[in-house]
Amino acid sequence: WLRSELAELQRTNWHGRDVLLRMVERMGKRGLDSELELEVLHMIEKEGLPTPARQFTIKDKNGRRVMRGDLGYEAEEIMLHIDSRFHQSREAMERDARQRSKLTDLEWTQLFVTKGTIKDKLWLEQLRRSLAKKKKP
Repeated sequence: WLRSELAELQRTNWHGRDVLLRMVERMGKRGLDSELELEVLHMIEKEGLPTPARQFTIKDKNGRRVMRGDLGYEAEEIMLHIDSRFHQSREAMERDARQRSKLTDLEWTQLFVTKGTIKDKLWLEQLRRSLAKKKKP
């Protein structure tokens, strides 16, 4: 659907069209992720780390849905929270806090990436250490 709509826009001078077209091309068959999620995924791949699962559901020990994760490693129980401007409303912040507290109870490792923290790469080093720690017998 999105690709067909963009095909129509190619005949216009609509501002932002080129950026949107690039984003659609980067999304592949999976679907549209945020620009920040795509940037995080690209950085993980560039570092040679395992590719994380995208947009997966985490359930508690009783099979109840806890949350849908942005990027993460289910077997290793590592979640990357990609916090963009869509997480700024009061409702979103409260929902995120509840979900993250549940993940803490489930003993998942949680890493946080924002537009402001992505470039310092601390989260990448934390991810590398967390993956190495979880792989030890």
